[in-house]
Amino acid sequence: MARIDKYDPISGGFRAPLNAAYTGAAAPLGVGLNSSGRVVAGPGQTGISGVICAPFDMVAGQPIDCMTAGELVEFGGVAGTRYYAHATTGVISSTPSIYPVGETVEADRLVVRVGTAAQATNVVGDQTAVVHLTDSTGGTGNDTVAAIAAPTDAPATADALRDDIAAVMVPALNNNFADLTAKINTILTRLESAGLLTP
Repeated sequence: MARIDKYDPISGGFRAPLNAAYTGAAAPLGVGLNSSGRVVAGPGQTGISGVICAPFDMVAGQPIDCMTAGELVEFGGVAGTRYYAHATTGVISSTPSIYPVGETVEADRLVVRVGTAAQATNVVGDQTAVVHLTDSTGGTGNDTVAAIAAPTDAPATADALRDDIAAVMVPALNNNFADLTAKINTILTRLESAGLLTP
């Protein structure tokens, strides 16, 4: 269970009321402030403003210390690793996001640094959700946009030409569209995970 080891409440953080009841947790959590200036899990309206570490339950409206600079021990991480707060939930992990919260100098010691330098990277443009594509092509993606073979020269009949296109060109086109759809959706998912788009 992570716990606070070094923390100066005057210069290393701030105190603000919780927006909702908080269930004590073994892991620290990235938090922000909502439009009422209350502490919420995740970025809220301000972006990640601090880290809380409270193993005990607290009620809505109760003030809580939010660490911007300090150290946590018994963190259970990997030494020499940068840690981030999730762009939606505030959960802290080594998965990159636009909200870095600190680094481990030992596997169990997280040096927390959340401040204006980090917050400057959080300024992004339009985060409006982008709908993921639905693949109805029936094609199969294979990480390759394949060249489309030309139809057979001088087909005997129009039906022969149609059959050739249906047998050769259409499946290749569908596979290419399936590839592109999968890649676009993967990019959207990663942008959402990084907090650059609203899921």
